[in-house]
Amino acid sequence: MKRTPLALSTALLVCAVSIAAAQTAPSTRVYATRADLETRLDFLDRAANSTAYSDGLRGRARDEATTIRTRLEQGDFQVGDRVMVAVEDEAELSDTFTVTTGPLLRLPVVGDVTLSGVLRADLESHLATALSRFLRDPRLRARSMIRIAVDGAVTRPGFQTVPSEIVLADALTIAGGASPNARMDKLRVTRNGRTVLTSQQIEDALREGRTIDQLGVQAGDRLEVPTRGGGLGAMEQPLRAFSILLSVPLTIYTLTQIF
Repeated sequence: MKRTPLALSTALLVCAVSIAAAQTAPSTRVYATRADLETRLDFLDRAANSTAYSDGLRGRARDEATTIRTRLEQGDFQVGDRVMVAVEDEAELSDTFTVTTGPLLRLPVVGDVTLSGVLRADLESHLATALSRFLRDPRLRARSMIRIAVDGAVTRPGFQTVPSEIVLADALTIAGGASPNARMDKLRVTRNGRTVLTSQQIEDALREGRTIDQLGVQAGDRLEVPTRGGGLGAMEQPLRAFSILLSVPLTIYTLTQIF
C-alpha cells in the first residue's frame, strides 16, 4: 500500500532512521539498496561534521553512520536468519533455508552460497548468479525472514519470525497488537541491551510506514512496548485499529508476498 512520506525538518532527518533522505527514498520501497545506504551515509557524515547541529544530533548521526558502514561491509544476513526461496520448475530448491556460520546458505545441489556482504535488496540477484552455474536462466523469488522479540504490553509477547519487508506496525500486529496499558509513546528497539531505535525514531517510522529492512533491524533485536497505568494514548488508538484490520496469520501473509 502506497504511503506518502510526511515532511520532516532537517533536524529530524538527522536523527531519523530512514535509510535515505525523503527525496531519494520513497517510503513504498521495501528494501534499502546499496545506493540508498551510500546516499544516507554521505548525508550523515556531513551532518556529523556540521556545526549547525547540536552535539546530540551529531552524535546520533555518527552512530547511524557507523551502523550503515557495518551493513555495507558485512551485509544483512546473520546466523539463524531464514530465507524463503521459490525457484521455477525446481521443487528441490524451493524451500525455507537457514543461514549458517559464514554467513552461508546451504542449498541442495548448489552447495554453500556465501552471504557475506550481501544486502537483502541484492538477495535475489545474488542467488540467481549462484544458481546460474547449475541452471540455465534460473527464475526465482527469495525473501529473508528475521527472528525478533516483541516484549512487554502486547497480546502475544515473545520471539516472532517475520519477513524483513514488513512495516514496523505489522510486527506489532503479528504479536497480537498492543494491550490497553501499552505506552505507545515509549516504544524502543534494543540490541544486546543497548537502545538502537528511540521512541522518537519509532514514532517517525510508524508514521512513514518504514519497513524493518529500512530501519536496519537485525535478528535478535527486541521491540519493547512498555506498560503504563491504563487508558489509551493518542498514538495507541489508531495503531490498535490498524492492528485489527491487519490481523492475518503470518504464514498467509508471507506466502502471498512470495508466490
